[in-house]
Amino acid sequence: MLNSFIFLNQLMTNSLPMTNDLRQELSATAM
Repeated sequence: MLNSFIFLNQLMTNSLPMTNDLRQELSATAM
């Protein structure tokens, strides 16, 4: 689960620049 989240996070980061707010929301959702 955690590995897939990290992979997804890296994939999104590489595909397009995300705002810090959106990334924090994703992190909060993953937790």
